[in-house]
Amino acid sequence: MKALFVFLGGGVGALLRFSITTIFPTIEVKHFFIFPVGTLLVNIIASFIIGLLVGFDFVNPMPSEYKLLIGTGICGGLSTFSTFAIENLFMLSEKSYILFIFNLILNNFLTLLFAVLGYFLGKYLGVING
Repeated sequence: MKALFVFLGGGVGALLRFSITTIFPTIEVKHFFIFPVGTLLVNIIASFIIGLLVGFDFVNPMPSEYKLLIGTGICGGLSTFSTFAIENLFMLSEKSYILFIFNLILNNFLTLLFAVLGYFLGKYLGVING
């Protein structure tokens, strides 16, 4: 039964990722790969959601099914490390070293920042709803 929650959440997360990366595609100039805006956004959003979930759960424990549905399923389907990795490989292959470094720093900094913000907001919401 737990696998069903992961499956359903993963489907929702994958559809969200598809939608967001369609709305915010990779910026390209003259057929050259420039910057993967959509990938950055989905990773930031997923990091915020997982931070929110963990922070809320820390103060106001939730059933494991909610954590599987939202954390493992939705966030797992929404975020994408494999796409992040291949986009960085493309940047390196095109000798876009500055964008490569910028993408690494921006993704790591912003996803961590939004996970922390989500965590503290989740703890706050857990306290006022507990």
